[in-house]
Amino acid sequence: MLPELLEVLRFEEGGLRDVPLVSRGRLRQRWYARYPFFDDSGRGVPEDVYDVTDELALWADVDRVEWDVDTLIVEGHAYFDRFAVAAVADSRIRVWMRDVRTGKEIRLPVERRYVPEVTVRSGHANVSLDWSGFTVRVEPEYLLDNDEWRTATYELFAEVSTAGRRAVQRLTAMAPAVRWTSPRQVDEHVAVQPAAGDDDVFVVHVKRAKAVLTRIRLDGDVLVLSGWTRRALGAGAAMVAVRRYGETRSAAR
Repeated sequence: MLPELLEVLRFEEGGLRDVPLVSRGRLRQRWYARYPFFDDSGRGVPEDVYDVTDELALWADVDRVEWDVDTLIVEGHAYFDRFAVAAVADSRIRVWMRDVRTGKEIRLPVERRYVPEVTVRSGHANVSLDWSGFTVRVEPEYLLDNDEWRTATYELFAEVSTAGRRAVQRLTAMAPAVRWTSPRQVDEHVAVQPAAGDDDVFVVHVKRAKAVLTRIRLDGDVLVLSGWTRRALGAGAAMVAVRRYGETRSAAR
């Protein structure tokens, strides 16, 4: 059996890209790659050698974001590696937001999207992912907490069900245009900022202003700034001007 096993392992090094898959089991479904000698009882290669279930990764990524007035539109794709999504009915996609601090979840209605470019980028010649795309709308009222705004960060999750397999994955964002999307002011002193950090996880920040400048006036040769802060400032508080990214900004401390 050793020569056969070595041949299977050499074949496996090439990856799953175009190898046919076979599913078995009902309660605990597993997937097996048709490498050489699969189902050949005379060769004696253990079935576990062909088990690739754990290699069928779920991919979920944001392709594009844009603003429709105060509504954030998120376009992305989600699919299992090697499972075709040639039609909408080939998979089910659910998307929701989760507050990273409180765990509160908000379900987002999903509209499916035709994305042939995802098939091209995947490198799978025999697997169509043309209908793995989706669009969701993050309405400003979804971000309210009992009709009030508070500072919060939301992660987005996608659940995909295909060919009897189901999994959940946080949405990531690799495209530079997504990672640096402009914020939008949705209410007085409240802004919503989509972004992605060093870990590539896509998030939606809700930011309430910590300090607001309400008036600027000259008193002789002195510039007088008036405003308010969300927290009381101590007796030693001061306004400090700092230069950032080529601009001069002021910060209270």
